[in-house]
Amino acid sequence: MAATIVGLAACRGATDPPQLGKRITDLTEELLYRPTLQQQERNDNQSATTVLEEEPPTSVRPSLIQSLTDSGLEQSLDEVSTETKALLLPLLVSFCLALSVFLLPFWSGTPSFMSTDERGSAIQDFISQVLPTITQVWNVGLLVLFTRSEIRRLGYELKWIPDSVVFEWIVALGITGIACFGQIWPAQNFVNMALAILVSRAIQLDSFATVVGALSLLTLYDATSVFLIPAAGASELLTVSNPHPDAVEGFLSSSSSLVLTSELSPTAGSSAMGSIAIQKLTSTTFTPGLLTTKIGNSLGGALGLGDAVFPSLLASFVRRFDESTTDGGKTTSLLVICMVGYLLGCVACEFAPLLSTSGLPALVFIIPFMLMSVLIGSVTTGQLQELIAYNPKESST
Repeated sequence: MAATIVGLAACRGATDPPQLGKRITDLTEELLYRPTLQQQERNDNQSATTVLEEEPPTSVRPSLIQSLTDSGLEQSLDEVSTETKALLLPLLVSFCLALSVFLLPFWSGTPSFMSTDERGSAIQDFISQVLPTITQVWNVGLLVLFTRSEIRRLGYELKWIPDSVVFEWIVALGITGIACFGQIWPAQNFVNMALAILVSRAIQLDSFATVVGALSLLTLYDATSVFLIPAAGASELLTVSNPHPDAVEGFLSSSSSLVLTSELSPTAGSSAMGSIAIQKLTSTTFTPGLLTTKIGNSLGGALGLGDAVFPSLLASFVRRFDESTTDGGKTTSLLVICMVGYLLGCVACEFAPLLSTSGLPALVFIIPFMLMSVLIGSVTTGQLQELIAYNPKESST
């Protein structure tokens, strides 16, 4: 499932505009509306690909989308340097982790940092009752949009799903409802994947050096969140939660990922990443962020969406590079090599429980395998210098 996210994000992302502002505008339109999807054959010695085109000149773009262009926001985003984007991405992810850790105690009991007097207890009780409801309503609304967008994309690509507005919304509402209220894990996986694929298409970088830099920072963040950052209120969460009675062996979790072993124990939840994973797995309401599999009543595995979204930075970049260098005699695809590295990294995660029982960050396994695979592949094919010098923006002009 994770490889599907990475592969689809790379193939679709390679046809999205390389400019950040234009890409965000187009993806926002795809998420909220129904822009024209057309399939064209590229005749400039490139393989046939599916591309997302702008609305025909005679049609009027939705006012919200047009305002993004008219306000200058699109142009401002286009002008952001790729180095800045590479630095901001780990900072944004770290902020989201910090916010999630801060909110954990409100889901499970009285936070240690709040007053235990009558007034403080009343405020905490109110937040604990309202927060899950607000989160659930927000999740349902947002996931319906992402699911509808993905169903339309699949229908267009597979050609056997009806191209119907009513059909899209009915199926999207049905799948999201089953995921959020029926707690059926295949439906939860589908909406998670729809979310991850579109987000992955949005966060692309413009040079190999910045891709490597961003992935290095994200891997460092992943390791830090597991080894160095304790979970605020993790003990409170574990006290009131009801972990699954069966042993949960070798699963990956949280927004970037953690390899946990044995049971959902205090050791596993002693880090920021581990406590968030346990909250997602034991919550009575569906919180997006984990791909899961279940065998009967036992959890078979769980993988954080970050372990598919972040690696897509490299996969999307090499996919663009492949398309820019395609010629009649070329037989080696760096995207295929990159995906092999991704799968090898995932296999390596299966052996993580042999190294530690307290948790290991999955990106520490996945990213090195991907980078080494791409580097070895590009050296073998004599494309390393081209890969380092490649810039999607320059190739598109």
